[in-house]
Amino acid sequence: MQLASIGRPVLALALLLAALVAPAAADVIVVDPSGGGDATDLATAVASALSGDMLILMPADYTLSTLFVDVSGKALVIAGHPSGTATLPPFFVSNVPAGTTFVLRHLSFQPNAIAGLSGATVNVNSSAGNVHVEDCVIAGLPGGNFLGTGSPGLAGLRMFSISGGVAVHRSTITGGVGKSTQGPPLNILTPSAGGSAILSDGCRLALYDVTATGGKGGDGILLPAAGAAGANGLRATASEIILSGATITGGDGGGGTVMGPSGHGLMLTGGGSSLSELDSALAGGAGAPALAFDGPHVQWPGQAWQIALTSPLQTGELGTFHVTGPPQCLFGLFVGFQMGYQPIGQFKGAWLPGSPFFGPQIVAATNAGGSFSGSFLAPSLVPFGLEGLLNVDQALMSQPGDGLALSSATAYIQYE
Repeated sequence: MQLASIGRPVLALALLLAALVAPAAADVIVVDPSGGGDATDLATAVASALSGDMLILMPADYTLSTLFVDVSGKALVIAGHPSGTATLPPFFVSNVPAGTTFVLRHLSFQPNAIAGLSGATVNVNSSAGNVHVEDCVIAGLPGGNFLGTGSPGLAGLRMFSISGGVAVHRSTITGGVGKSTQGPPLNILTPSAGGSAILSDGCRLALYDVTATGGKGGDGILLPAAGAAGANGLRATASEIILSGATITGGDGGGGTVMGPSGHGLMLTGGGSSLSELDSALAGGAGAPALAFDGPHVQWPGQAWQIALTSPLQTGELGTFHVTGPPQCLFGLFVGFQMGYQPIGQFKGAWLPGSPFFGPQIVAATNAGGSFSGSFLAPSLVPFGLEGLLNVDQALMSQPGDGLALSSATAYIQYE
């Protein structure tokens, strides 16, 4: 069955359901520094947006005009346009209201000195709502020089005190590398450690098809030539971690006459912590164990699944829908108009469409190559009184011999 033949009625039904559940009206702000949108300045657009609004970022380097972005007390959808890359500076999200969803999609985050003050490039904290990150690249700040001593590399993504859930999909996150020793004129006599790719403290975190790599420790080039420590790929405290199709790798220790200790792929500590894995790879840096955790640890059998829809789309544009997983397996697609977060062990993952959810909207099967794809036309939102629409889509898959598994989720974003 091809999606091209079913996509239009499926999306029309989804929109009808959106009208029935009366989603809050959302404004859409197109940000384009070249002047082709509703705003040219990202910080101004974010400050003026109300909770529930959508910001569509046209391809541009937003670091040239904005040192950082700080959003507090609002649930926004911020998405880069699929025609190119939107590069953003350090980003801060806090106090996302309960029952709402903050979305970051198709964005590249680059560190600067502001990240050095906060400890990470993307920071999410003190939130009762849920956070969905998809198709993003997040780089941690490399170590630098501080009074002749190398300052450490910093994290790419840092999260703490989140009572909702955080789900990250199809993203690449790296910790900053440590600073190596160096002679005049900088005179850096002590190398510094690398930064973890991801830090989590007091969170529920699901990583789907995510690659996270800890930063390498700085090299000890000058005497004494001992290298600095490499960082963990994921370092978490008092956190519930779900991995599906994820690759988490620790950073190597720095070189020298004595190599620095390497980082674990995942280090998990603290009361209430747990780890569940499906089809994921953990690896320490050179000589280090992949995992440092002695608490509850479940490794589910089976293969990870991924789904993605082209997003954001403007009405009338052609989008694509793509599923990858085991060959010739049945799946059903479910839709919610917010993100939820409900770990379900028998489904091997976290259920992410928020309540109420609807489905299955599509029932189909992957082909012999393990994929299912097709195209659809984004229909008009005008009949439903909407300027923009968000839904969170996730598939429940049947794997013969291995039971049921949940795919990654994808945020479908459409605007008029």
